[in-house]
Amino acid sequence: MNRFESTEAYYAVLFHELVHSTGVELKRFKEDERDSDGDYSREELVAEIGSCYLQNLCGMNTETRKRQSSAYISGWLKHLTDNKKDFTSACTRAEKAVKFILGELELKEE
Repeated sequence: MNRFESTEAYYAVLFHELVHSTGVELKRFKEDERDSDGDYSREELVAEIGSCYLQNLCGMNTETRKRQSSAYISGWLKHLTDNKKDFTSACTRAEKAVKFILGELELKEE
């Protein structure tokens, strides 16, 4: 934790990686799949938006964190061609990941 500028910065990264960890279970990608640049960009958006949701739930609303997340999200949006659709889809996927993390999402058996 001492490698981060603050406790909030640590948890922001932890939450980001936690959202990534839901990708296989929620079928955003396959465990052994190599993603295209667009897929990678979309997944980074999902993880960062999900991290923002979790930070907000924990009361981590500092202006610095908001600016950093906003810049990160904007950077990945530049890699996508249909920004509005991709952003909306990323928000939906991030919300699903957060619900899964919080135990509020019941997965259906296949």
